[in-house]
Amino acid sequence: MMTEVQIDENFARFGSKTYAINKINSVDTRTTMKSGSKAWIFWWGLAAIVLISRFGGGNVSAGGATAVVVFAALLGWLGWRSFRKRFSTTYYHLYLMTSSSEAQAYVTTDESEMAELRAKIEDAMARAG
Repeated sequence: MMTEVQIDENFARFGSKTYAINKINSVDTRTTMKSGSKAWIFWWGLAAIVLISRFGGGNVSAGGATAVVVFAALLGWLGWRSFRKRFSTTYYHLYLMTSSSEAQAYVTTDESEMAELRAKIEDAMARAG
């Protein structure tokens, strides 16, 4: 991700890696899913338990109440950070196949970027003959 990519008639460059177009036999794209975080349920549940157990009993000193609220707020903040990451992320991998091996050349979360890169490489391969 964020790797400088250059594709011309002779080479495909991905950051510091360079692949000769005439050595590439085929191009493959694959997808993987990274599941989202479910930790927010734990953090917010723990914050609720802390608050209910401390304030559910009645007599609470001002200092104790402040400490509990600050601790619950910390747990709530951890829950919020996890909540923002709750969605699954799809990663698109670009593989270049040669006669002797395959190499993962690029990874992105942008499907259109991957399709564009694949088309550019396949076009360069067709021009190279």
